[in-house]
Amino acid sequence: MSQHDLRDGITLAPAGEAAATATPADLTWRPLQGAPAMTIHLVLPREQSPVHRHVRAVAKGVAHELYWLAD
Repeated sequence: MSQHDLRDGITLAPAGEAAATATPADLTWRPLQGAPAMTIHLVLPREQSPVHRHVRAVAKGVAHELYWLAD
């Protein structure tokens, strides 16, 4: 969701914990106690360009380093 949409003073939006480090001054981060984990998927087209393949390789490497993938 666009941060522009959140600035109306009414709208709420779920966000991953990483959003807390990039929250503008006019938005407030409020962590939820007991909130479920957020699953994130990387979606790529079936016909991948060299850029898509590179992004996939980097994402997979990071996921392995952080133990996000089962062996």
